[in-house]
Order: sequence, then C-alpha cells, then structure tokens
Amino acid sequence: MNSINISAILPVVVLSVFGIAVMVAEPFVRDRSKSQLGWLAFAGTLAAMLALIPMVRNRGQWYANSWVVDDYSVVFSFVFLLIAAVTILTSLDFLLRESMNHAEFYALLLFATAGMLMMSGSNELMMVFLGLEILSIATYVMAGFRRTDLRSNESALKYFLLGSFSSAFFLYGIALIFGATGSTNLLAIADALRSAQVQASLVYLSAAMMLIALCFKVAVAPFHIWTPDVYEGAPTPVTGFMSVGPKAAGFAVLVRVFLTAFPTITERWSSAIWLIAALTMVVGNVIALVQPNIKRMLAYSSIAHAGYVAVAVASTSG
Repeated sequence: MNSINISAILPVVVLSVFGIAVMVAEPFVRDRSKSQLGWLAFAGTLAAMLALIPMVRNRGQWYANSWVVDDYSVVFSFVFLLIAAVTILTSLDFLLRESMNHAEFYALLLFATAGMLMMSGSNELMMVFLGLEILSIATYVMAGFRRTDLRSNESALKYFLLGSFSSAFFLYGIALIFGATGSTNLLAIADALRSAQVQASLVYLSAAMMLIALCFKVAVAPFHIWTPDVYEGAPTPVTGFMSVGPKAAGFAVLVRVFLTAFPTITERWSSAIWLIAALTMVVGNVIALVQPNIKRMLAYSSIAHAGYVAVAVASTSG
C-alpha cells in the first residue's frame, strides 16, 4: 500500500475523468452545440497539464515498481498533452464543417492520450501493453470516423488489421521474456539478464519481436506500408495526431524498454536499429518525391523523419 500514490498518475486520471464526462454529457447536448464538448475536452488537457505539477513532486517508482515518475516520463507526458490540445483545437471547426460533429471524437482523443501517458510512464511490460492497446483502439476508431467515406473505412480497417498483428508480436515478445527471466518488470529483466542462467535465444527472440511491434507503431521501414493509406483516408486532424502522437509514444517505449531491460545485448539491437534507420530515411524521402497526393507525400515525409529519430535512438546505445 505504501507504493500507491494517486498524484503520480494524476494526469492519466484527469484525462480519463474528462473523457467519461464528455461521453456522459453527449446525449444531453444539441447537435449544433456539440463543439462545446470539444472545449470541455480541451479543458481536460489543460487540467492534465496542471496535474503534472503534483506528479513532478512525487518522483520515484510506484505501484510495485510498475509506474515510474522521472524527467523522461514528465517531459513526454507534457508533449502528449500538448499534442492532444492542438488536435482538439484543429478539430473543432473541421468536424463541424464536415458534418462529423460527434462528441465521441473528443472522448476517444482523451483516452488515446491517456494511453500514451501510460506508455511513457510504465516500468512494466504489461502496463506498456495496456497503454498501447488503449491508444491503438481509440486511434482505429478515429481513423474511420468519416463513416460515409470508403477511404476512411479502408484506412481504419487496414490500421486495425496490421495493428492487431503488431500487438500480437509485442505480447508474444512479453511472453518469451517472462519465460526466460520470470518477470515482466524492466528492472527485474535487466537484473536477470546479467546472470548466466538465462537462455539467450529466448531473450534475442523476445527483443526482436518487441522491436518489430514498436517499429510498426513508429512507422519505420520495412514496417511502414500501412502509413500512406491510413494517413490518406483518415480525417485530417486525425492524420495530424497520428503523425506525432502515437509515433512519439512508440519511440518513448522503444527507448525505455531497450535501454532499461536489454542493456546487456545492446550490440544486437543497436545494429538492427541502425539498419532500420538507414533504410527508413532512404525509402521515405525517395518515394515521397513521386506521390501525387499531398497526404501520401506527407506520410512518406513522416516515415523519413522517423528514420532521423531512429538514428538518435541507435546513437544512445553507444
């Protein structure tokens, strides 16, 4: 019980409460006034930013070492909340103009942001997976929010199917590392890998599977195929959100998991990330040149930028 601290998870709680409030209030608001619930969701992001203050004052590991509050998680939490706030502001007029002014959009966005905060603050692989699924399921729905548009439906379906495969890879990687070390806590895994009793093949396979899953989430080559179609079909504010929010959350998890849990096999995964980064930069920039659609061109530009970030991730392992 001493490890329970509501202040350490207060931004996530605030986002969840405001998301539920938007959903509960939606039936009682007229269609023309649904944008008022968008302002309520925006207020939720501002309240969550204020909730970062008590979170910063409670640094350390909480909830049986499954949640960590440090500079890393605080900075990413602020970035995620800022992304959500900007997305809400850009969505208010867009949803009204496109006759998609449904309050569920803002609730889904708040829940997706809560999932991203869980991903950056988790010190436990199962909590990372829960945050990943909260983010993914909400984003699947937002990608297909223009329900009368076949391209939006195709976007959501492709994202859902390929995202399900990546989630399965991540979960199977968790199962393998649990079988090898007997724990899913990042610090416990690192301690176990320093002993000679761990079966190396299971560790390598687990790291490879989790790397593949996270590479899909950050859209680096050769796991980028879904990105142009999904970005093109999704509503424009959702495309903007997906190009920064889930991508940043994926890199946040990638750095924390591999630098914390797998420092003893750095030479293995860092080489793979270097190769992925080089391939991503080349593929993203070259294919972007021949795209006739602006959204597809920006999608490949986003892929190339993910390659630049992957270079920074690989360099941290040195």
